[in-house]
Amino acid sequence: MDEQLEQGLEDLLEENGELRLTNQQLQGLVTKLRRDFLQERIWRTKFQISYLEGLKAEAVAELEELSRGG
Repeated sequence: MDEQLEQGLEDLLEENGELRLTNQQLQGLVTKLRRDFLQERIWRTKFQISYLEGLKAEAVAELEELSRGG
């Protein structure tokens, strides 16, 4: 009986170690996905800002031209 308990405990410890490793790997993957997602959002936001700055510059130029009697 003691041998069965020892084997069961050993099996549980091994399984626990495997689960911890799997958990660490999944946490690493989630961290990478979050980082990638945030990088994508940053890129999109920068692109939108650049686009809007271009529209603003065009509008300012058009207003200046109109104010000069253009």
